[in-house]
Amino acid sequence: MIVIDDNEISNILVQKLIDYENLTDQLSTFQYAQEALDYLKAIGDDHTAFPKVIFLDVNMPQMDGWEFLDEFAQLSDKAKQDCHLFMLSSSISEADIEKANQYKEVTEYVTKPITREILQHIKETYFTVSK
Repeated sequence: MIVIDDNEISNILVQKLIDYENLTDQLSTFQYAQEALDYLKAIGDDHTAFPKVIFLDVNMPQMDGWEFLDEFAQLSDKAKQDCHLFMLSSSISEADIEKANQYKEVTEYVTKPITREILQHIKETYFTVSK
């Protein structure tokens, strides 16, 4: 599981929620999208090593969520086959939601802050996140 958000406090809160919900013991957080992208590229085609869940903030400096998605789309489909990517934003803009829905890689658009209810919805709707 990966969280990509430039807000360090938000990352800490999400990490605590994920720990509290006991969703995974393999959580990586990144404040910069490029660092996360480099990490994912290093995994290559190994879908067993690729994260099953990615939370991606929309608005970030240097490389925003949209730019990340454009690069992420170029990664191996084999590697991404079991990955669920959730766009995170404090924006409830219909334009952002529609844009996110144009990417086949986006599983769902989630409004911040992430809550226990959101994590439960993801767990129950898509899978049981394995440890």
